[in-house]
Amino acid sequence: MSYNQSLFPIVQGCTYKDLRREASKFVADKGADGNAIGGLAVGEPTEVMYEMIEVVNEILPKDKPRYLMELVHHEYS
Repeated sequence: MSYNQSLFPIVQGCTYKDLRREASKFVADKGADGNAIGGLAVGEPTEVMYEMIEVVNEILPKDKPRYLMELVHHEYS
């Protein structure tokens, strides 16, 4: 039995829209099987997290899966 692996490059950029856009364009240009969104849900307000996800989602390919890494709701942990 053989298994296929996929590489999902990670979009970073903290809560800076310009860095998120730049990282999203860089990652999207790689043409990977999917893309990951990292560096969120680590203490920033929930509204800011959603805003950064919207910034990234405007750029990443719509036809590729996205993995929102390590999403934790700190108010529940």
